[in-house]
Amino acid sequence: MSQQKSAYQPAAATGGAGAYNNANVHVHVPQANVVQATVISAVPAATTMNSQINSQALREFLTSEHNWSPGMQNILINSFAKLPCRFFICDNSGSMMANDGKKIVGRGSQTKLTECTRWKELTDSMNFHARLSDIAFNNSSDSQFSCSNYSQFRVLNAHEPITIGNHRIYGNNIAQMTTVLDENPNGGTPLCKHIRDIITAITAMRADLERNGQRAVLMIATDGESSDGDLAAAMAPLKHLPVLVVVRLCTNQDSIVTYWNNIDENLELDMDVLDDLGGEEEEVRKVNPWLTYGPQIHRLREFGVNLKEFDLLDEHRLNLDQIHKITRLLLGGERDYPHPEIDMSAFKQRVNDNNIFTFSCYNKKMMPLIQTDRLEGLSVNGVSVNAINAKAKENPLLFALIAVVVAVVIYNMLK
Repeated sequence: MSQQKSAYQPAAATGGAGAYNNANVHVHVPQANVVQATVISAVPAATTMNSQINSQALREFLTSEHNWSPGMQNILINSFAKLPCRFFICDNSGSMMANDGKKIVGRGSQTKLTECTRWKELTDSMNFHARLSDIAFNNSSDSQFSCSNYSQFRVLNAHEPITIGNHRIYGNNIAQMTTVLDENPNGGTPLCKHIRDIITAITAMRADLERNGQRAVLMIATDGESSDGDLAAAMAPLKHLPVLVVVRLCTNQDSIVTYWNNIDENLELDMDVLDDLGGEEEEVRKVNPWLTYGPQIHRLREFGVNLKEFDLLDEHRLNLDQIHKITRLLLGGERDYPHPEIDMSAFKQRVNDNNIFTFSCYNKKMMPLIQTDRLEGLSVNGVSVNAINAKAKENPLLFALIAVVVAVVIYNMLK
């Protein structure tokens, strides 16, 4: 971490969280292991942050245990420089014991969807994010490793915040996190208190974040309305802070969905309201059935990785240029992808060479991430790809000329 004066002052590490006091509000923030006269900044420079992520260990974890493509891994790793700190609010109120949750279990062809409580569905997600953070922000084989990114987890009732970050700075708290998530939920939904605390913490590091062109992430996972006040009023100060808000709904109850959608519309925050995995997949299938919206994309969005292309997936049918762009992003690979408007067959072949399988809640089995058979018949400016291919066979020279013109237009658009 760079050493400079900051309003954010970590306290000595004790395995839990430090404290920041402002206007009689007691706010828990991550700790540093030493208190010095020169205060350690909460947010290092963006130019040094990304190089400190343990990318190799993170890629091994995502590949071997969760079947993430290289493209998805790149999206995640590249996000750490601009999103150095994350705050997770986990609803452990009594209603989270409702038995209408869903959890993916098994591997490969044995993968299946099982029923569980809302809490078990949520803890499956939170355990993933905690472990991801612990792997990314630590490197026991490198004594010079000094990553200062962190993820702070708050359950609504009965526990102090738990920070998962570099062990030398914040302590090794992954076991404590696992223990807390193993407990049964109970109590109300005091969202306002936790949101006010996090707002104070982000305000304290605002200057550092803005100077480095960075933002914090606030992820709220809940199945209800706040039980301790006006949530819209509590969240309103977020409009003036460098923060991205993700709301992960743990229920499809109409009144709760409407409640959070109204907050999203009225506050005009940079905010993404997510259904559960099955609900998001259902919305995407309506307009873009060629994409299997699986747990990998959902976990990226829960973690605060906000790509413009993700927002479009369930809003309208993507055109071929958008499909080309998001496919390259999601799959990655060393070789580029032919543009489907120029050569659909070559594009599909390249996709199949790099494709991965992901779990579909709708089909209840593993499916290709990009379903190339569903790309047939997609239109280019109102003319079907099949019709274009037929014309190409009739007059290949004319088609070659058209292809060159299209390529030039696309090149000029992307410049």
